[in-house]
Amino acid sequence: MPNFKSAARVAAGKRNRQLRGALSPVGRQRLRDAVLRDRPWEHSTGPRTAAGKAAVANNGRKTQKGNTSVRQQRAAMSEVRAMASQLRRLRKELATLTLSSSASGKFKNVSGRKSSRRSSD
Repeated sequence: MPNFKSAARVAAGKRNRQLRGALSPVGRQRLRDAVLRDRPWEHSTGPRTAAGKAAVANNGRKTQKGNTSVRQQRAAMSEVRAMASQLRRLRKELATLTLSSSASGKFKNVSGRKSSRRSSD
């Protein structure tokens, strides 16, 4: 549902703000007293149905710049990050096992890449 503002209502709001001006200290105290007396935060319930909750969840997406929010992108990438972390951990384990099991004491290349060291043989 698009949120189009009526030009007439916007103009009326501007006129009212100019006429009304800022709150006086007495007006501010009256407003404070009314809020503390009525306690509107105790009466607000928020959405109760699944459809209402889904609509509220989409409120922040109205002004986002791309198709997906940063939170959605992070959630999508969390599985990839977990796999990369597990791969790093397994590589370290494999390198440790290879170093400890080598009889000659020389480093075995387990990464599949060519070693940058030149052999003296």
